[in-house]
Amino acid sequence: MNVDHIISIVSLVLTVAIFAWGMYQKTKGKATASVSALIAMAEETGLPGKEKMAQVVAQLYEVIPAPFKSIATPEALEKLAQWVFDYMKKYALAYIDTHDNKNEKAYHEVNDSIASDVINQLSALGTVGLRELAIKLGVEVSGKDDSSIIKDIILVLLEK
Repeated sequence: MNVDHIISIVSLVLTVAIFAWGMYQKTKGKATASVSALIAMAEETGLPGKEKMAQVVAQLYEVIPAPFKSIATPEALEKLAQWVFDYMKKYALAYIDTHDNKNEKAYHEVNDSIASDVINQLSALGTVGLRELAIKLGVEVSGKDDSSIIKDIILVLLEK
């Protein structure tokens, strides 16, 4: 074997590895993005928590391409779904909590379903739709990312 042959083999192996890593990251990104929508749909069923989680995991597992199902086990998907749910809940409650005491009643009335639904629906609007809604509600959008705009929209809605 000469050096050119070794370099071509190494190049091929690296190309395949980079392609596989890219496909994995793309699949992981799609799965993460799907979780919030699946959580919102599960919340609408009225099932108990464990059954909702099982529903989210089962639907998420169906979206995973076959080559990645050995990596994306139901247990791993459940951890992902729980992480997204916890983040959504924490995000909604933190923004409600930062508001003054006049919204204390609203803070206590927010449940998991409402918090995830609001964030999911606002996120689903996309950047353009989110900015349009914010402007209609009188929220300043210049220089803000989507997450900050969502926070400000939630605060405005709580004031109403």
